[in-house]
Amino acid sequence: MDATGQPADINTPLDVSQTSPDPKPLPPLSKVLVAGIAALFALTTLGAAFAPYLAVKYPLILVALNPWPRHVILVAPHTSLLGLVLVVPIRGLFACIVTYEIGRHYGPQGIELFERRSPRIANYLRWFERVFSKAGPAFVVFSPGPLTSTLAAVSGISRPTTWFLSWLGFVIWTCINYKVGDWLKPWTQPIMAFISEYLLETTIACAVLVLGYQWIARKRRLTKQLP
Repeated sequence: MDATGQPADINTPLDVSQTSPDPKPLPPLSKVLVAGIAALFALTTLGAAFAPYLAVKYPLILVALNPWPRHVILVAPHTSLLGLVLVVPIRGLFACIVTYEIGRHYGPQGIELFERRSPRIANYLRWFERVFSKAGPAFVVFSPGPLTSTLAAVSGISRPTTWFLSWLGFVIWTCINYKVGDWLKPWTQPIMAFISEYLLETTIACAVLVLGYQWIARKRRLTKQLP
């Protein structure tokens, strides 16, 4: 039957807009969370862009800005383990705190956001979410970071538990990466020597590559958003 009470024509295409309402929009993030995301992006990009100079001159500032494992491994031979253990977990925990609050803010709807924007990523997240529900605390320890912190919030793990387990995980991984850096010292030391000799050139080249990549990535995102 149609809206007038007459039998519907079977050849008439179904109005999907009436049978499948648009998904409920996600609530906007607070200004504090937006500022936290912006700070994380700025710190990570700044550390990556000036990694050569910071690795030689100020290794602890490098890992405070950008605690990627490769940075820890690179600076490990000429940096104390105590310094790295004090700095890297705190910087990692900052990212976990921000993403945990994002997970609490969006809740399960956050997964729906990925489903709408990237089905491939959403499928992975759904699988990881099922696995995470069975061993969430273990994942937070052995794979600390934004993803596990977000899923911890969605699954209902408390703030203190998530933050402590994330911090513990970062301490463990910092020690592991420090040992790896010490083991790779015969190969990383020539790289550091080359960077030290051509400090200005390598820093400029790295900054151009990182900023260029960010510009291209932003341009692609804007292109995808166009109708």
